[in-house]
Amino acid sequence: MKFINIFFLLISCSSFAQVTIHGQISGFGEIKNCKVFLPIGSFYNRQISSNVTVKSDSSFNLIPNIKQNTFITIKVVSEPIFLYVEPGDNVNLTIENTRDKDTFLKIKGNNGQGNLWFNKYFYAPPLYSNSQGALADEIKVKNSADVMIDIQSFLKKETEVIDSLRNLNLVTIGFVEFAKKEVYAMHLSNLLHNLNSISDDTKDPALIKKIMDLKKLIYSSNTPVDAVYTKTRAGEMYFYSGYLKDFGVEHPELLKKYSGEVFGVYNEYFYLPPIFQEYLLGCALLTQKNSIVNEFDFNKGYSIYKGKFPHSPYIPIIDSLSKKEQAIVINNNPLVHFDTTATYNTIAELVKSYKGHNVLIDVWATWCGPCKEEFQYYELIKDDLKNYDVATIFISIDNLSLKKLWMKIALQAELEGYHIIASKALQKDIINLVYEYKQVAIPRYILINKNGELVDLDAPRPRNKTELLKVFKEKL
Repeated sequence: MKFINIFFLLISCSSFAQVTIHGQISGFGEIKNCKVFLPIGSFYNRQISSNVTVKSDSSFNLIPNIKQNTFITIKVVSEPIFLYVEPGDNVNLTIENTRDKDTFLKIKGNNGQGNLWFNKYFYAPPLYSNSQGALADEIKVKNSADVMIDIQSFLKKETEVIDSLRNLNLVTIGFVEFAKKEVYAMHLSNLLHNLNSISDDTKDPALIKKIMDLKKLIYSSNTPVDAVYTKTRAGEMYFYSGYLKDFGVEHPELLKKYSGEVFGVYNEYFYLPPIFQEYLLGCALLTQKNSIVNEFDFNKGYSIYKGKFPHSPYIPIIDSLSKKEQAIVINNNPLVHFDTTATYNTIAELVKSYKGHNVLIDVWATWCGPCKEEFQYYELIKDDLKNYDVATIFISIDNLSLKKLWMKIALQAELEGYHIIASKALQKDIINLVYEYKQVAIPRYILINKNGELVDLDAPRPRNKTELLKVFKEKL
């Protein structure tokens, strides 16, 4: 995890103001650390995280250097906490694993009540599709101006709490601006998706024109081209809801000008002002570097980006990722063993060569966040695995097209053990044997004893060390 430290240095090298965050966690089991997503420069960041150590008393302290008002995300296991912070803020969090939006979180300190409302509002996530669908359907029977009045009334109602908190001096003006933008972006994005669906399903030119007129009113009253949207969670959603496509249709000269750019599906970002190009193209480059997708020629795209934005905060981040990739190749861990030719059809066939040893099978996938969250805890049970003579087998249920990403993740996490991507036959056997043809949920941990017998089809996760060792003692 050397890159994590580099990342902290990158965001801390200017004369920023410290924000102090203290957290107390309960109900999540044994937690080694939580993750924090700090801004990249002034831009909102959902991709690069840093580990924050959780102490033995289940508390943590975070003192990031923040230059300007922003949103940060703290992730405890799979529970995200969204915090609006300003330079110099002091915030206290109590996070409980209640899985209930009204009890899982308590926040005190600067903008405490505002941040608490915000997290409840966006919890897991809010379900407003009925309201947005009804608003979109109005275009079938009303003119665009009348629908726009209803949309504005809806947004005003949804943000009344924010205004009330401000009137009571419980939140800052900055919080009001950011929180309202988040609410607007989320609702308008979903509304625009609904309008696009109606437009796609109709052949009525009058209705299509009314929908386009309404979208113009939405863009006019709540423009996506507002720099605040580069600092918020939902800002990207607004662009992806059809704004850029609509903009291109209205400006065919731009569509023609940028259609040949190297960024492929992201060429439309060139329609936007420079700050949005820097942000969104930086996100696209980071996504490609992180996930080893091939949506465009990365090297050419990165060269163009560096020439256009030589001082972008994304550049040192991407360069650090590249160096880490090179280090992984050079210092390949021989204890992380990949079998790319495996053709096992059943679990029994897979573990046959391990007879005389206990086996812990970890079923995971590259797209599974909770799966990857558990990898850090293997270090905590490393000695216990040796003491109980437990070999580890990591079975990925990914498509073979993700082989490079599969290997990259395992190497970065230093997952010592035997790694395979399950064949279709093996996946079928797992579904039959482990899930009894019911819904497949991962991560899943399967424990097999020295005689090759399945002794636990749903063993505790590595983070739950005490429970896992109890199972080892009783069943191995």
